[in-house]
Amino acid sequence: MNRRRLLRARPRHPTNRPRLPKGTDKTIDSYSGLYDNGHRKATGHTDWLRKHGVTRVVLTGLATDFCVKFTALDAVKDGFDTIVWLEACRGIFPTRKH
Repeated sequence: MNRRRLLRARPRHPTNRPRLPKGTDKTIDSYSGLYDNGHRKATGHTDWLRKHGVTRVVLTGLATDFCVKFTALDAVKDGFDTIVWLEACRGIFPTRKH
């Protein structure tokens, strides 16, 4: 396969690994994928993960210093083995330490 074809290739997402979006309620701000910022309301993702027997979550995305960070903290609190894949993350303020 040549380089030009690789650049055009679309990544395929395995059907057995769902992506769970955060921000399920447009009236409530949420950095975490699991709860709103005040922990008043859950997104339902924790229940879904538990229902499907998930014990480990691997987090990637933007922004490491906000969304990924707060989702990781909530996942740990909810008892999940939590991995943040730093090579697949980018922070808004990449020079800050978190």
